[in-house]
Amino acid sequence: MNTLAISSLGVCSALAPKRIGTELPGLDLPMPLRWAPPSGFTWSPAFAVIEAAPGVFTLNLEPTSLRVAVARVLYVDGDVANASASDANAGTDPALPLKSISAALNKWNVAQTIYVKAGFYPVGNSWSSGVPFGADVNVIGVTSFATLQPGRVISSVAESGLTWSVHSTGVHKATLAAKPYAVISSHPAHAPVDGGVAMLTETAAPLPASMTAGEWKHTGGVLYVATYDGESPTGTPDTYRALRDSVRNGWVNTALSMCVENLTFEGGADQAFWMQNIATGTFVDCTFTAGKALGCELNVGGGVTNSTHNVNLIRCRAVNNAGDGFGATVAGTGEAVRWLEWGCVAQGNSGAVSSDQGSSMHKSAGNGVIAAIRVAGRFGANKSQAIADVGGCESWCVGVRCAGEVVGFFCGDAGSMWLHGCVTTGTTTDLKTDAAGGTIRHHDTQYATTAGAGTVARYAP
Repeated sequence: MNTLAISSLGVCSALAPKRIGTELPGLDLPMPLRWAPPSGFTWSPAFAVIEAAPGVFTLNLEPTSLRVAVARVLYVDGDVANASASDANAGTDPALPLKSISAALNKWNVAQTIYVKAGFYPVGNSWSSGVPFGADVNVIGVTSFATLQPGRVISSVAESGLTWSVHSTGVHKATLAAKPYAVISSHPAHAPVDGGVAMLTETAAPLPASMTAGEWKHTGGVLYVATYDGESPTGTPDTYRALRDSVRNGWVNTALSMCVENLTFEGGADQAFWMQNIATGTFVDCTFTAGKALGCELNVGGGVTNSTHNVNLIRCRAVNNAGDGFGATVAGTGEAVRWLEWGCVAQGNSGAVSSDQGSSMHKSAGNGVIAAIRVAGRFGANKSQAIADVGGCESWCVGVRCAGEVVGFFCGDAGSMWLHGCVTTGTTTDLKTDAAGGTIRHHDTQYATTAGAGTVARYAP
């Protein structure tokens, strides 16, 4: 039986994945099927891809096993009604929590778990000015410090304290000295189905009175917003929000390990979340939306050499970012990236003047290695490709579905891409290679069109 081998640095050999299963009486296919990760792929904890029913894939990986070991617990509650919350507190007592996510992150002298009470955290209280450094960290959104049940935390670069008034029919205004890079709506009637926010359109109209629904304009220190249905932009938090320019949202720039759960990263002057040279970054049930450039991005290289970087994205969403939804770039010659997406969604990514992807791995010749595994993902309405791996990357896509894309699966340069149980619908080109050395191998995959100078061929597990 053929195997797909990935070395300790994540380099694939040109062989097929290995199936592990037992025949069940009365079935045409052995069920369940267990598809081992590519042999030689060092992963802790180890996992297998399970096909529970034809075309239905999952992993036998417990997300909580990816949390880091810690020596301290901190608590954060950004609720304005909690008078006991203060960034002057130590944060170790749930009755006296910190008020800002950044304040907890900046207490980085020991490995710690930060429990963040569910709610909205604007730019002054969000992750944006916090930089975990020198010690590992878990950041987990919860509904209650007593029960620690999962709760949604929104870390935003949105301005706070705007006072809205009616300017004209359907148009509201607020004083705001600096121009935002975007205005968004989280109103349930307009936000994307798969999470994230709706992006309003900046207008060049000379007068706010000529604005149409879904437009915004900043002039003379005043922000004007024509709401979609003429509704007020106010709420708790405001349903229409101005995203501050030149401010990061989530970020980490050192070789530590972290696990982030139940957080939405709303906006960011570059990425909604940016990792540089991280050792292991795990995100569970997180959303990345309205990033000025990208959604969730890893960059490795620079002064770090001969290092392996692991990223795990589990049930995450990248929605309406101006660049790639999920992505990694390797610039160092000795770097290796192991990238896992499980049950992730990328929708509506790429800006008005760019052509970007739902998920994309990038490297150039001689610069490290990237091995990516994507399982049970959904990609739709990204401007260019659903998935694009370039520069000689290796990837294994299992049970991935693409719809409404220009290209479904793109394998660039001399890379190799394996497709198992994948489906493309409504795409202009389903499978594409751009170089003679590129190869897409497929098994039990639904597609109609191919393009490019590389090889597209079946493989038999």
